[in-house]
Amino acid sequence: MGATSRPGLIGQLIGGRFRVEKLLGTGGMGEVYLGRHELLGNRVAVKLLKVQHAKDQRMVARFRREARATSKVQHPNVVGIFDTGQLEDGRLFLIMEYIQGKDLFQLYEEVGTLTMERALPIFVQIADALAAAHAMGIMHRDLKPDNVVIVPGEQPGQGSGAGDVVKILDFGLAKMVEAEDDRITLPGEVFGTPQYMSLEQCMGEHLTCATDIYSFGAVAYEALTGDPPFSGTSLVEYVLAQKNRTPEPPSARAPHGDVPPEIDQIILACLESMAPARIQNGGELVARLREIQTVLAHRKLGSPAEVARRMPTSQFLAVDPSAGLSPEELRCMVQNWLWERLMHVVQLLRTWQCFPPGLGPRMASATTMADELARLGTEEQGLLQDFQSRELQLRTRSGQLRQAVQDLSYDREVLDKYLSRHPDCSVLELVTNFPGLGVYAECASVREILSELTFQITELEKRFSELQAELEVARQQRAQQAAELFERKQRMEREKTRLVIEIIEELIGPGGRQLRKNPILALELETLSLYYQETSSML
Repeated sequence: MGATSRPGLIGQLIGGRFRVEKLLGTGGMGEVYLGRHELLGNRVAVKLLKVQHAKDQRMVARFRREARATSKVQHPNVVGIFDTGQLEDGRLFLIMEYIQGKDLFQLYEEVGTLTMERALPIFVQIADALAAAHAMGIMHRDLKPDNVVIVPGEQPGQGSGAGDVVKILDFGLAKMVEAEDDRITLPGEVFGTPQYMSLEQCMGEHLTCATDIYSFGAVAYEALTGDPPFSGTSLVEYVLAQKNRTPEPPSARAPHGDVPPEIDQIILACLESMAPARIQNGGELVARLREIQTVLAHRKLGSPAEVARRMPTSQFLAVDPSAGLSPEELRCMVQNWLWERLMHVVQLLRTWQCFPPGLGPRMASATTMADELARLGTEEQGLLQDFQSRELQLRTRSGQLRQAVQDLSYDREVLDKYLSRHPDCSVLELVTNFPGLGVYAECASVREILSELTFQITELEKRFSELQAELEVARQQRAQQAAELFERKQRMEREKTRLVIEIIEELIGPGGRQLRKNPILALELETLSLYYQETSSML
């Protein structure tokens, strides 16, 4: 049951800078409020943890250490932590990025179980966030639908759910509030939700990144089927179920009937009861999920079996690795493959010296367009790489600023507590007791030192906000440039496709009857005709 809201908290200033505006909700660990930076006006989420999680100073120190470590995970799918602290009543607080969206449970209430088309990009983003955290040695330990927030988006022509952005909450928070020895014991409070906990977590054993992988598998299973892989009324029942039973494949229970065997395989691999048998970390998981995206994209084409072998899709997936291929990207793949097959046939025609009259000028025109499209593709990739490099630099700098703000905020809080006990403390005494404040030795008073610290914190936060705004502007500029490139490519591709279809229909139609007398040409034209007939509806 969530903590009772304290009306007196509304309107208070937390952390010296964040004004509490209203209660957003309560949960097992405490309460979440909407707050606003007093000077900058930025909205934030203020999460207050129960008093019981701050029984001693070692717990407080550990909480801060873990919060600082977690805040270093600068990833678009992880909700950022801006600051931490402790209220006078002992409750610990986190100042976090404010996100407006629905958690997975709320999404299920709205749309029911997810279709494979919508679920897979969500799975990839969750795995990508796990990969970033695991690479830094940080585990989530409480991954569940409540902690996965979906910020809905919609891209033109792709329908509802396209462009969903995943934000994972509470990274490292379960670790912060566990017992001192990091173990979960059955008689005590279990930090985690049994439906999504691995066997080793339920048993209180040593945890690795593979623990998060099990939780991912349970979340993915429920997203597709409507139920977790195992049900029970106690922790013991979940332990016995994991030890003695194997979950049904998701495809056997998914109401949409659209779960392919590759997804069955990867989810069941995540749900292995023994940690060594599972996928070991988020990096491995996201790599396998992206491979499956590619396979499913080929399958969606309904193309001959050899297409998956002959036609790479990495150049299209690279545009946005977290999303499935759009209808436009699939169409582009078909067009490229048709062009390759046509070029092969044309080369044979030249070799056998049976080039049909009038074909040359049209092929020359189509070839010129193909060259220009290739150049535009290179320009597009360069644009993407430049943006990724710039975004990485901005994220790194943002992380450094966020760390500096947290450190200075902690110093300010410690000083406030010291001065509350020593109100007549002089500048010399303060600098002597806190050598790190030596740079302020020339200040006229202790209050001036505190004002200077507050000023520095505010200036750093301003720069952080400026960097965030700069990053958003960069994203908008990249989106605009990408849209302009896309429109140019689309117009040229339509014209090129019109020419290609015209040439193909001439070659495989009655006009190419004479060409089929050559057995090699006949085979190639038959292959071209087969693929054209199967994919013409996508052009």
